[in-house]
Amino acid sequence: MKQWQNSLTKLLIYMAQLCVLLVLTWIIWRNLNHMAYVEFIGGEKVDILQATWSWLPFAALSLALVFLAANFKGRTVYIVCSLIYCLLFIFLSSQIDFGLRADADIVYQLSQTLFSENKAAVFSEDYFLKYPFQLGLMIYDGLLTRLWSSPKIIFFVNFLQILAINYLVAKLTLLVFGDRHGLESMTIMLSFLFLPQLIYVHFGYGLIPGFFFLILGAYLLMKGIKASQFAWAYYLTACLAFSLSVIIRQNFAIGIIAIIIGLFVSLIGKNSWSKVFLLLSLIACLILPSRLLAFSYELILDQYFPSGSPSNLWVAMGTDPQNLDRSAGWYNGFNYNTMSQVNNDYDQAKAIGQTKLKENIAYFQENPAYFQDYFNLKIDSQWTEPTFQSLWTTSRAAQTYHSKWGGSLHQESFTFANIYQACRGIYLLILIASLAFICIHFRGKASFLPFMIYLVGGFLFHLVWEGKSQYLYTYVFTLIPLAARLLNDIVYYIPGWNSQD
Repeated sequence: MKQWQNSLTKLLIYMAQLCVLLVLTWIIWRNLNHMAYVEFIGGEKVDILQATWSWLPFAALSLALVFLAANFKGRTVYIVCSLIYCLLFIFLSSQIDFGLRADADIVYQLSQTLFSENKAAVFSEDYFLKYPFQLGLMIYDGLLTRLWSSPKIIFFVNFLQILAINYLVAKLTLLVFGDRHGLESMTIMLSFLFLPQLIYVHFGYGLIPGFFFLILGAYLLMKGIKASQFAWAYYLTACLAFSLSVIIRQNFAIGIIAIIIGLFVSLIGKNSWSKVFLLLSLIACLILPSRLLAFSYELILDQYFPSGSPSNLWVAMGTDPQNLDRSAGWYNGFNYNTMSQVNNDYDQAKAIGQTKLKENIAYFQENPAYFQDYFNLKIDSQWTEPTFQSLWTTSRAAQTYHSKWGGSLHQESFTFANIYQACRGIYLLILIASLAFICIHFRGKASFLPFMIYLVGGFLFHLVWEGKSQYLYTYVFTLIPLAARLLNDIVYYIPGWNSQD
């Protein structure tokens, strides 16, 4: 029986390994052949260009800096990189008058009303009736702006959370792989070299705080698993962090599901009731936060919490073979317009979504060649954009620039081209190193599973959901521990280097 359970565990892990190998290989291959560019003018239209090799010098420079970092203590590397980030944050903020745009601005404005005497007006707003899941982000924005009534407080907290993310990822790497000489320093350097996350400091739409709480939860969970005492305290705070993550941005449920699967596989054949309880608690983190928000809403206002836009509308939009205005499956207003058409009636909208999905499937069945072209285009538009829309997202039509350099960030320029290729360099370095790690080092360990399942889950989710590159950076960022471990091996076995231990 025990042997059968061990075999099942290894089979599940190797299946996950095969899936991530296929996904990583395909993403790398598409990046070596294509690169996506989101036009600053033109309503988020995506151009797919022939890939160049201009990223290689930046990848080589990044690799050199990572190897250099291995010679210093993790604390030293973290402090130096944090100071550089501080200077960059101050410089960027002084050069460009950053603000909020589109949905981020709508949510922010509603958050101000939510914390005013006219708070009830928020819940009759058409936007809220269509997207009630934004309530968590509204509360988050509203609480922050109680401290300082300006979007700048959101950007400042984003910055602190980015520093915390980079720190926690390094500590999480040590918990998973052990305290190898130079590993912490190399992980920290890779994290700070990942420029899209820094650029997203001026994006106030829940991406950074949601990711911060996801990483914090993963770190606390791993600390609890490793702890000899007070493990329950780590588990409790981990569940709290995970809950906050999905309250702020529901996409991060994919990360929690990845952790649940990893924990489930590790429990096969083991009699650990505490881990089973932990598993059930993590599942509760996916369900209870939204239910608690809805219950609080109904209790306070004495009215039903709106159902919002059915999820099948998003899938219907993301798989519409005729939806090519921006790129394959990107936002075209289908979900919003459908909800307006039926006066925000959930059941009617869901029926329309089901009909549209059937039409999409029938079209692809009749045109199998187009099916392949369509989804290759969708993959390219999302996964070959190395800035992950960070520069596009932080630009606005009415942006004020205080220098010529600041303006060059948000237009086709020499500055933009170099930042774009620098992002490609670190992006491909992480992808290739992660692929090499999985091929060389993977030995059926469940502790590696969440990193891999998170990427595969994100890849599959965004394959059918609304096309958008801006949410994908987190799936790549969480590969950094794997990439750092592989790069650490290269220097770890160099004669004489290990003698520094």
